[in-house]
Amino acid sequence: MPSWNDGETSSSERLSDYSSDPPLNVPETMYDPDFCGIATDCEETCDHDEKLARYVAFEGVNTGRRFLGCARPGSGICATMHWLDLEWPPSLPVADEPSDCTFLGAMKAALAAFAGG
Repeated sequence: MPSWNDGETSSSERLSDYSSDPPLNVPETMYDPDFCGIATDCEETCDHDEKLARYVAFEGVNTGRRFLGCARPGSGICATMHWLDLEWPPSLPVADEPSDCTFLGAMKAALAAFAGG
């Protein structure tokens, strides 16, 4: 391992910034201007006893599904999470990567099916 100091922190120093608690099962999210912000119409609260925020999942088989979760940013987030959308049907082909063109086609087909045509 190099012994010089170039101003960067080591991986062990960076790891000290994170909790040793088990990882949360809250998925990565993407911004959707039609579904974002605090869910003021929901009476449920998170573990911090605060209003929930609206999110759209951007991870694996849940990509595109909407959910409510803790509104705290970054490492302050708790594990509170409520799915609003049903799971994708097993017959719907889902790609491993969101950038896969078959995934985009599948999302368009699913949205068209949910919209009734």
